Amino acid sequence: MPPTRTIETFGERIPLEEVRADLAVSVPQSVKAGSRIRRGAVLGVVTADGYTRERSRSKAAGTGFSDASDTGQVADASVFAVGDELTLEDGTAIGTVESIDTTTTPDTIVLEANAAVNVAVDDAVMASDGSQVAQSIADEAVAATETLDTGLSVYIAGFLKKDQLIGLDASAIVELGGAVNPNNIFKF
Repeated sequence: MPPTRTIETFGERIPLEEVRADLAVSVPQSVKAGSRIRRGAVLGVVTADGYTRERSRSKAAGTGFSDASDTGQVADASVFAVGDELTLEDGTAIGTVESIDTTTTPDTIVLEANAAVNVAVDDAVMASDGSQVAQSIADEAVAATETLDTGLSVYIAGFLKKDQLIGLDASAIVELGGAVNPNNIFKF
């Protein structure tokens, strides 16, 4: 007799590869316990410990940052972590992250002190730990609830569906040595 109830269901896994999966190059990376990574996210590597995390780069949004306040706004604060030292693209220091609120629109970051400089809307805001440089793309997701370091499969080359990728901006395309063709395929 066939089963009469569903015990567990799994969602369909949509491939990130646009053309033959065997043309994509995937390698293992380590993710620190407590770090969240979304499938298809552009990743960077923290220089000090070698762990992979989502690329820590966003754009100032809303009110940006003011040197008269410890609070600023960015388009996606989920890529940052408490303790990150934020900078502008040219390396100018903004401040150290004290707390993050992703429930506001745009996301809000509170610094340990007033911002060191004014940051205009659409200026690039990034951490300064090495993870701000795009190095790979996640083929799997990692939950922030993981209590142990996790192995992660990442793409370092291939033909991927651009619309399935998170954080792939013009600077990430350059850093990955890639290009986007007219069929919405990201090649790197």
